[in-house]
This record gives sequence, structure tokens and C-alpha cells, in this order.
Amino acid sequence: MTAPEATGGGRQAAHVAAGILLSRVLGYVRQRAIAYYIGNGWAADALSVAQRIPNIIRSLLAEGTLSASFIPVYAALNARADKGAARALAGAILGLLLLATGVLAVIGIAFAPALTAVFGAGLTGDARTLAVSLMRLLFPMSGLMVVSAWCLGILNTHRRFFLPYAAPAVWNIAGIAALVAAGTWLVAPTLPTTVLLTRLSLALAWGTVVGSVLQVAVQLPACWRVLHGIPLRWSRSTEGVRDVLVAWLPVVLGAGVAQISGLMTRCSARSRGRVGHRACSTRSCCKCCRSACSERRWPRCRCPTCRGTHREALPTSNCVRASPWASGASCFSSCPRPSPSSRWRP
Repeated sequence: MTAPEATGGGRQAAHVAAGILLSRVLGYVRQRAIAYYIGNGWAADALSVAQRIPNIIRSLLAEGTLSASFIPVYAALNARADKGAARALAGAILGLLLLATGVLAVIGIAFAPALTAVFGAGLTGDARTLAVSLMRLLFPMSGLMVVSAWCLGILNTHRRFFLPYAAPAVWNIAGIAALVAAGTWLVAPTLPTTVLLTRLSLALAWGTVVGSVLQVAVQLPACWRVLHGIPLRWSRSTEGVRDVLVAWLPVVLGAGVAQISGLMTRCSARSRGRVGHRACSTRSCCKCCRSACSERRWPRCRCPTCRGTHREALPTSNCVRASPWASGASCFSSCPRPSPSSRWRP
């Protein structure tokens, strides 16, 4: 490898790292905002259940699965002198992805109550009603996220790295802004807690949907420029489409096994104890708290992260912090929080 190639590779790696770091930091801030405004009660459970199926669709049709199957075939066609086949493949894959996610979104919206009953066992009353409403809002988001993954594949092939990896930052910013705006103008301490949490959760869902639109919107102009237009089509006969589908099938089967395994683990933990869906699905809580979650007990936690705030046999106890942005971040999103009405009460 020559010196210029090594320098260029290092610069591209730096762009990828910078984009990922930006999105991760803002994602952390978003989780802290959710924990502060919504807490870890029934509204957080409803939000976790509503996100579960859309996230599975995104994992199966986008993220690593699409990159592993689409980029190699598209890059091989793009290496030819005639770029027409590569442009046609890009348009055909985008059309098939839009068709698949559109059908799944319609099915998800129509059967949201049934999906909530299956994947949200234990939710009743206001929590179940909120979960159904949130799931219907978040299903279209999964289709937009799949389009964003398609943009990432196109831009990476053409050596544009920072934008597709930094684009999720816009999604995080939209969610944060929606929560802050709702907490400032849509709620008040005098409102019933149920109304307050419902408004905050719906505001977050709408902000998430708007953020997904913005995430795609910031990438489409760059894709348009490198492709010289996007020839959208719905065809499996286009050159390369069959190769993409053949490469995608084993990858999606592997991802599907992992998703189903994780889903069964969370449902089992939920059925064995009184902890919430969000506590059973979190990956940011410390090891001892995860063990307590799965073993139907909440012993006093002695780790420095939780600082002994989990009380034995009190899964709904408050994990109080001096500030919503205080330390102890790794346990923050999963620790039960005081209700917003109690925080804002003078």
C-alpha cells in the first residue's frame, strides 16, 4: 500500500469514527432525556413494547444485513465503465425495500393491538392503550430507517463516509427536542400523571418519526448526486438483484435467530418477575441489576454505579439523582424514576 492510499484510508476511518461518535453521544443524551421525562414506569414499558417490532424489522432489512448483501454487488457493478447497471440496481433495491417496508407498516398498523397483546404481555389499561398508539406511530419509522441504510450503502461505496454515519445524530436531536418542547409547553404539574406521561410519550414518538424523515432527507441529496438521479423501480429482473437477495437470505436468517432469542429472553424475564419491559430489555444497566431482573428480586445493589439505591423487594423504588444529568449514567436509563408530576411539584 502506498503512502497516499494509507493516508486516505486513515482519513476515511477518521470520518467514520467521528460520525459514529457524534451519533453515539447524542444517543446517550437522548436516553438520559427519556429517563428524566418519562422515567421507568408503565409509560416506559409501553414505549419499549412499541419499539420492539419496528426495531426487529429495521435489524432484519437494514443495518448490517443490507450492507453485507447490497454493497458488494453494487460496488462490483459500479466498478464498470458503464455505471448504468449500478444505477439500475440501486433503484431496484430501493423500490423493493420501500415495497416490503410499506406492506409491513400497513400490517403493523392494522394489527397493532394484537402485536401489543403478544409482545406486551402484562400491559393493561393506560399502558396497553399507549403502547398501541405508539406502535402505530413507530411502524412507518422502520421503513424510513431502511431507506437510511440504503443511503449508507450507496454513499460508502462512493467513499462518502461521514454523512451516513453522522445522520443518526439528526434523529437523536429530533427526539430530544420533542421531549424538551413537550416538557416545557405541553405538560404542567397540575395534570394527572397518566395524561402527563401520555403526552410526553406521544411527543417522543412524533419526534422520532420526524427525526427519521430528517435522517433520510440529509442523505438523499448526496445519493442523488453520486447516482445522477435515483431510477426508482420495482423489479427483480434487474441485473444484480438476484445476487443481493441470495446474499441477504443467510444474513437475515442469522440476524433473525438472534432477534428471536433476545425477544424470548426478555419475555421470559418479564414473565418471571414484576419488573417492567424496559428494565428487562435494557442493555445499559449494570450486571447485578440485570441478574436481579431475571431472578425476580431487587437486592440492595452494592456496585459504584447504582450506589446502593435498589431496595430489596421494592422493584418500583425510586433511584434518585441530584440532577437529570448527574453521574451514574450506565444505570440511569434502567433505574426506576420518580414520576414527572412529583419532580415538578414545588
